[in-house]
Amino acid sequence: MAKSKPKKEPWDVEKVDVKPILETLSNPTRDIISIDQAFDGIGVSILLRNVELSQALEIVDIISSHLDDRYQENNYEIKESLAGVFGTEKRKHLSVAPVGRNRKPFSVGFVGSTLNGGDKFQSRRSLLLHAKITHESGIDPEWKQARKSAKRLAKTVRDVLSIKNDPECANTTISLESLALHGSSSSIAILPCLGIVWGSIWEELDAVGIKGAVELPIGTWKKAFSGYGHAKKKDVQTILYRAGFERFSSDDESDAVAMSIVLASGEHQGKSSTGRIRPKKV
Repeated sequence: MAKSKPKKEPWDVEKVDVKPILETLSNPTRDIISIDQAFDGIGVSILLRNVELSQALEIVDIISSHLDDRYQENNYEIKESLAGVFGTEKRKHLSVAPVGRNRKPFSVGFVGSTLNGGDKFQSRRSLLLHAKITHESGIDPEWKQARKSAKRLAKTVRDVLSIKNDPECANTTISLESLALHGSSSSIAILPCLGIVWGSIWEELDAVGIKGAVELPIGTWKKAFSGYGHAKKKDVQTILYRAGFERFSSDDESDAVAMSIVLASGEHQGKSSTGRIRPKKV
């Protein structure tokens, strides 16, 4: 009689090891900008290596004008918190700002290892920013809203590359989540809107001279990040909260952060793309 195979333990979000996440954030292999399109806007994650405090403050100053209003309104508090985190002697892997508010517009902070295992942070650290670019409300058709948001995103990416002196993306990976061309009836229903946003992002990145962005398939990054290719958005957030994040204003941001972590680990490079949707052959 054939022996039955041992049953696999069901995947449990609470059992996912978050230590590799902290290690990756401490020492990313490249600068990473990850983009997660949604029907109501765009989530973006920016993970940069070897950032000095002055660069971090400049980045916050410049890109906050491209993001939603709430980021600009909290600009001073965000920069103040970053400066405080940079000078702290308390050993932390992940520090987020602004602090002391019930509703943070987004988490932002320095991440990384301490100098020689001591208590003081290094003068150069990894910097992690994540935010949302929400489509403007109004009577404009979806394609116009998507194009406006994509323009703001492209300016954000261009300005970050300029500050990091990497206009040709020699040391930066820019990734977009691939479009899911199959799935539940609810996801298929919003696919036209997602396709409009996705195409607008490629168009606007190209318009500001940014080439070489890659695609990261949904199942690929979720499997690498959580061990389960069908993890839900709330599962991704749960893992990040366990790693030390405090709050995300949208699950598009948390997905973008998870994508950045996967790419920064060096396990996946993304797949090259021209932004063309290629349906499977029948």
